[in-house]
Amino acid sequence: MPRITIFTVPSPGHVNPLLPVAAELVERGAVVDIFLTPGYRNKVEETGAIFHAYPDLDDDYFDEVSRRFNPVWLATQLAATTLALVPPLAAFLRSNRPDVVVYDSMCPWGRIAADQCGVPAIASLALLNLDVGHYLRSGLLLQALRLSPRVLPWLPRFWRARRRVNRTLRAGLPGLPTILSWPGAHNISYTSAEFQPGAAALADTFRFVGPPLRPALRHFPFPFERLDSDRPLIYLSLGTVFNNNPALFRTARDAFGDSIYQLVIALGHQLAPATLAPLPDNVIVQPYVPQLEILQRAALFITHGGMNSVHEGLYYDVPLLLAPQQLEQALTAGRVAALGAGQILPTGDLTPGRLRRAAEELLADPRTRQRAAALGRSLREAGGAPRAAEEILAVAAG
Repeated sequence: MPRITIFTVPSPGHVNPLLPVAAELVERGAVVDIFLTPGYRNKVEETGAIFHAYPDLDDDYFDEVSRRFNPVWLATQLAATTLALVPPLAAFLRSNRPDVVVYDSMCPWGRIAADQCGVPAIASLALLNLDVGHYLRSGLLLQALRLSPRVLPWLPRFWRARRRVNRTLRAGLPGLPTILSWPGAHNISYTSAEFQPGAAALADTFRFVGPPLRPALRHFPFPFERLDSDRPLIYLSLGTVFNNNPALFRTARDAFGDSIYQLVIALGHQLAPATLAPLPDNVIVQPYVPQLEILQRAALFITHGGMNSVHEGLYYDVPLLLAPQQLEQALTAGRVAALGAGQILPTGDLTPGRLRRAAEELLADPRTRQRAAALGRSLREAGGAPRAAEEILAVAAG
């Protein structure tokens, strides 16, 4: 019976792809240990895996990410956490002797603990694997430079923290930007080769398995009886972290309210539904919705461009209208636009009229629908959770 230990970070965008993979491994007879923060206990145990709480790590570990927009601050935090967590996690590995460690690529403590114990390690990549050249070609360098007043003061702190980790743990913690997504000798990427830029150059060490979707593990109550099959459904969600954007939600309400469309808005936890009152009859607003079920009915998805949401929309052949809220989402949105499966909303003064025109242009464009469907097919054919489980078990078997 193979034993697999999973280390990840307490962020939905990183946890959500791993949970279906864990469930698939358990169904295939593996013993799966997952390290996370206490708020994820129920979700982990629903998969059949064994939950373990990280020592001294809370559910709010990443809360400041949405406030700071500072990748160097994040890298410094990851280095400090690595220094604290590797000794107890390595002790766990030596005691339980797993066949393989799966670590989120933003989880350097998992990689280093596995290396110290001589356990094979597989990186779980929830984001695209991008080199510096892609950042330069993206046209987003100016946006990145705008962050410099926040970023620069943190650079010496990061380098000190990194040196401390490498000296104390005798490790090889990488510098920037690799620490934010650290691949290894074995890598599982939750996209398709068609969506990953430069996939051919990564083929030897990367396995592109597509999004591992299991709707039963992500259920939220929803008034399905209110959906009108005669109206094209437009779905709007800004994800779970960078979703405090009442102006965009109100603009969408005004753009599509009392129209031929039905609008479903997933508001998130930072805003109350009353923020959008009064609501037209054809607009449904909830803190959370069963996204996979709604996407199967949607004609258009207005999304922040997070990787999970992009993959889920394309998986069901839905064209995307993208409103990125931060740099990483802008890079993903740029990839969608470059592949012809969606468009990026204009920045600045987005009026209801401009939003509705953008949506209707996309809905009327057969080429965008065709490209979204082609990418959807590539994601479905990549194999999902069963393929990911097969790759993990193959490494575990040696």
